[in-house]
Amino acid sequence: MKCKISERDLKALEYNKVVDMLKELTFTPMGFELADGLMPGYEMDIIRIKLNETGEALKMIGMKGFPSIGRIKDIRRILNSLRIGADLNQGEFLDIAGVLNACSILRDYVLDDEIGCELLTGLAGKIKPHRELQKEIDAKIISEEEMDDNASPELYSIRRKIKNLNTSIRERLNSMITSPQYQKILQDPIITIREGRFVIPVKQEFKGAISGIIHDQSASGATLYMEPMPIVEMNNEIRQLELKERDEIQRILKELSEKVREVRGDIEDDIDILGELDFIFARAYLAQKMNAIKPELNDSGVFRLLKARHPLISPENVVPIDIEVGKDFDILVITGPNTGGKTVSLKTAGLLEIMALSGLYIPAAPGSEVAVFDNIFADIGDEQSIEQSLSTFSSHISNIVRIINNVNRNSLVLLDELGAGTDPTEGAALGLGILEFFREHGIKVIATTHYSEVKAYALKTEGVENASVEFDVNTLRPTYRLMIGIPGKSNAFLISERLGLDRNIIERAREYISSEEIKMEDLIIELERDRIKAEEDKRRAEILSREIEVTKSEIEEEKKRLEMERAEILKEARDRANRLISETKKEANRIIKEIRELNKIEDRSNRDREIERLRKEIAEKLGTDEEEEIGTRSVPENLAPGMDVYIKSIGQNGIVLRTDEDKVEVQVGIIKITVDRVDLLESETKKKKTVQRQTELKLSKVSTISPQIDVRGMNLDDALIAIDKYLDDAYLAGLKQVTIIHGKGTGVLRNGVKEFLKGNRRVSSFRLGMLSEGGDGVTVVEL
Repeated sequence: MKCKISERDLKALEYNKVVDMLKELTFTPMGFELADGLMPGYEMDIIRIKLNETGEALKMIGMKGFPSIGRIKDIRRILNSLRIGADLNQGEFLDIAGVLNACSILRDYVLDDEIGCELLTGLAGKIKPHRELQKEIDAKIISEEEMDDNASPELYSIRRKIKNLNTSIRERLNSMITSPQYQKILQDPIITIREGRFVIPVKQEFKGAISGIIHDQSASGATLYMEPMPIVEMNNEIRQLELKERDEIQRILKELSEKVREVRGDIEDDIDILGELDFIFARAYLAQKMNAIKPELNDSGVFRLLKARHPLISPENVVPIDIEVGKDFDILVITGPNTGGKTVSLKTAGLLEIMALSGLYIPAAPGSEVAVFDNIFADIGDEQSIEQSLSTFSSHISNIVRIINNVNRNSLVLLDELGAGTDPTEGAALGLGILEFFREHGIKVIATTHYSEVKAYALKTEGVENASVEFDVNTLRPTYRLMIGIPGKSNAFLISERLGLDRNIIERAREYISSEEIKMEDLIIELERDRIKAEEDKRRAEILSREIEVTKSEIEEEKKRLEMERAEILKEARDRANRLISETKKEANRIIKEIRELNKIEDRSNRDREIERLRKEIAEKLGTDEEEEIGTRSVPENLAPGMDVYIKSIGQNGIVLRTDEDKVEVQVGIIKITVDRVDLLESETKKKKTVQRQTELKLSKVSTISPQIDVRGMNLDDALIAIDKYLDDAYLAGLKQVTIIHGKGTGVLRNGVKEFLKGNRRVSSFRLGMLSEGGDGVTVVEL
């Protein structure tokens, strides 16, 4: 998506500061580089895709937060060294494992999609996480300086031998330093190490009393550090084993390097995708931070922002503005006093347009739309400058010449203080000529100015519209609101009068203003009066519209509720009818079978008796079915409006509306009926609601569990009991990831937790925390 907008215009609109905000929200070097190189584009399809990517990431963050990944190191240099055949060290393997872990976490996070984010899932689905390689690296390499004993059987064997030899040497030396024979010749009864070998401190005068090798002496020369001859051979064996250990570690690193080298291409692809996803989520975080929205795009040159806020002004101070161009008019002229917000309005329009073309959400209200312009030009100077020198004027004109030479019909031009910096009469005329050139060529322009001639030009010229920044004459301060359709009025006389300038002086000053200018001011005052009235009418209309919408919504909700009740009544009736039909069929089949058996009885009197018995049984059955169905319900004692009841005659639940002595009016769904009091029984609704509330209470209690547990200060057994119970609760609460805080300390808790988690059926994976999560002091567990 190549950009045509020049660096000069981007800098004038402070686009680089928005990019800096975006870069701070990335967590990978690749994402940082993509953010740093972000430029606006002019191809609508590509811009729309980028906006949709930002929207999908924003939905995911809103639905399930963002996984804790931490900062990722740049491993591209490491992968390049593999390309030329180099082997990696332990620290480099840890960096690779961190990237592989981030790829796995981010891939699983994105693919666990319940809201249909096709762009992100398509991207994350291309990641090849190589989980087994990551697990192997994590299992074998503990830190940049330490490899796990179980990295290979040979390494385990070597280290066990070294440990046993160290123990044997210490035992031999302990027997020497505690022996009465050596008490007087030792400086101190301790064992120490010099040059990697175990030694004991011997007094200088007794150096001949012990056979051995001197490795060092104290600064005073009074103490010699000697390795007794019986220990020399054992120390030599340890040194040989240490060399074997080093060789075995190098072999393991070489073997791991080959495994990483085999999938180097996959990892390179993965880190590119990781950077792209990081870049997309950074855009979503920026949108969330700015409370921004996705703008609509068009290719018709229509630019319309609603309640737009400048992203570099704090939310507490920024004043939202509405600004548009390209629909009813192509040129918007903004007038008003200095420091009133004209330049901010201009920069807001330009910066939000460029942000949208870069695939970023914009801080504005829904309904805002931007045009996909071929180019955007900006001539924005320092409106706070007291002196406008010739060089400043020349700079403005040179910039406008550049714009005119490069502009086309599908361009947006932003001009600040048009015609300023020279004689007011010539400056106003020059400004009108420039605006007329842009109007004739159909170019979209937003310009600020002080000149009354430009206001008049906008009033009488088709396709040109006035706008002004509002000024509060009571406080003598600007409100920074932009009002389209109203030219800015001069407040010099009014401000002077409010500040105490003699009224006679003000009246004499008015005599120097031409009648045309006075008429212009009167027209502006009239327009301002009409605007205030129109805003009041609009406000009342909005209130009425909202009330209508609320009423409409309430009616729709009531309609839906009644329809649901009706459907529920019909369903219950159908279910009851189906049950009766099923039971009746079973009973009919039984009766038919018995009648057939009765026909076999030859004795007529016996047959008649059995038939009479069967007839009575059927009659009793028909009379008691309903009684059995409602037999557990009791007759309500005190009927009152709002009580739930059961109506025996129609087999339905209802709500009491009104009671008389013998008659009761009941609401059944959407129907009101009057029944006898004796036809009513107690409803089961209350009991069902009680059970439902109990269930909801249990679920609410489970959902309050914390996503982390702190076991620092506990002994290992107590900690494991607490963790075991906590994992049960977290699993029932539906947490997918929890953090166990065990601290660094001696490593006893950390290692104990690691061993406990290895065989736990509720745990799918676990890892030590990243630096930003607490490092080795925490373990992050996936449930």
